[in-house]
Amino acid sequence: MKIYIYMAVLLAFIMIFQQNPVAGVIMVAIVAAGYYFFKARKKNGRGMGMRGGFFGSPGSVFQGEQSNLLLQMMMLEKLGNNSGRSIESEIDEAKRLRDMRIEERKQMVLSYFGDE
Repeated sequence: MKIYIYMAVLLAFIMIFQQNPVAGVIMVAIVAAGYYFFKARKKNGRGMGMRGGFFGSPGSVFQGEQSNLLLQMMMLEKLGNNSGRSIESEIDEAKRLRDMRIEERKQMVLSYFGDE
């Protein structure tokens, strides 16, 4: 049964390509993108199966990279309760240094104009 579908698609492609080659190439690109999209979904365990996308099962929430990311975020939350203060102090120090540089340049510019 699949061979008939493939033959029909090939025949449609040849007919479209004879009339408009650009449309034929666009059709091939769309089919290839759809193929890789669905292949990637099935590889990740989120395949739609025979029931279609609307009735497909959502799968497990704790699966693959999602669970790793969630676990890493929870560990960083537990370990990083004290580190927030050091980050704030670094930000304050950087802001203070920036303000000092601005003030120094302002004084330098004012001294250039004040000498004349």
